[in-house]
Amino acid sequence: MIHAMGAIHAALRAKSKREKTQNGRPTKAGATRPKSPPAAAALERRMDSSIETLRSRHADLESAVSIEMACPAPDALRLLEFKRHKLRIRELIAIRERIQTPAA
Repeated sequence: MIHAMGAIHAALRAKSKREKTQNGRPTKAGATRPKSPPAAAALERRMDSSIETLRSRHADLESAVSIEMACPAPDALRLLEFKRHKLRIRELIAIRERIQTPAA
């Protein structure tokens, strides 16, 4: 147990040391390098793809809810799980859309 804790602490120190340097030079605490335009465009494409994937999952869950409701005796627990999952996906979509289009 002690060896595992030592390994965890060593890994965290190494990660911290890597984060404090960029391109082999020390940086100020919390400083980050600005994104280059191609990297920003790639990030935007990934965000668009991510939002579309989430919307697709949301639609799939909506159809699952409809199918379950059409059953003669719908399973209330399954419906609750579907609806909770749908709500969580809707929240993730909203978060990603806010990140993608910041307030002016």
